[in-house]
Amino acid sequence: MQTYRLTSGHTVTIQRGRPGIEFVTRNAQGETISSVTRSLADSVPLIKRLQCSGTAI
Repeated sequence: MQTYRLTSGHTVTIQRGRPGIEFVTRNAQGETISSVTRSLADSVPLIKRLQCSGTAI
C-alpha cells in the first residue's frame, strides 16, 4: 500500500486487491471521494504519474 499527497491536498492510496489495483482518493478532510479498481496494465501509467507528480507519505 502506498499513499500520495497531491498539490490540491487530496490523497490517493494505492493497494493491490482482487482482481486489480485499487485507487482510493480522499479530500483534505479525509473523506473518501472516489474508489476505483483498475487492471494492472491500466494502473502502471497512473502509478508512474503519481510517483512523478505526488508526494509519497
